[in-house]
Amino acid sequence: MAITKARRFEVLLRYGFACAYCGRSPPEVKLHVDHAMPRARGGDDEDDNLVCSCEDCNLGKAARIYPTRQSPLSHLTFLTWLRAQKLRDDPVGDVAEDMERASRPLLEPISFAHLARQLRDQGACGEAIHAAWNAWREYRRGGRPTRWIREVQDHLAAMVRDLQGVLWGRDSPPGMLDGLGIETRHASSPDARRPWGRD
Repeated sequence: MAITKARRFEVLLRYGFACAYCGRSPPEVKLHVDHAMPRARGGDDEDDNLVCSCEDCNLGKAARIYPTRQSPLSHLTFLTWLRAQKLRDDPVGDVAEDMERASRPLLEPISFAHLARQLRDQGACGEAIHAAWNAWREYRRGGRPTRWIREVQDHLAAMVRDLQGVLWGRDSPPGMLDGLGIETRHASSPDARRPWGRD
């Protein structure tokens, strides 16, 4: 599929009109839009696989994979951003912890396909790769969580609220805490969340 002029301009702008490999810019060189993961190796035309490259680097690189310089318009590389997420209590935090414990350090990925290939080489399963996909998308979205991560965070928060309600005797089904030696304090409200009896 051909890359439109508008997308080409967006890629060049994202890299500050400088080659992602050598850093040179016009008028010294002619710029191309390159596939970081070459199409010959399964690369696609998604935005995260398109980089700004000078003609010399693009033609010299051919179908090989090389790390790119970070885009001047993004202040953190993916791995740097991910290291800062390891204290999170969600799948992105789990991915960050797993990458810290990896047997071999990961190379800065140039696309998600490059990241997934590195994870598979280290024995990651489908669930870990799915979580890494959400981490990659969140990074590409400027740190805004994906809908799936927000749903996981909301679900975990609801579970904690429900558990707190049960432990303190709020909204617990009759007899649930009998015989446990727990003093219950009832504080019911009309809009209280009840995890049981939902349709």
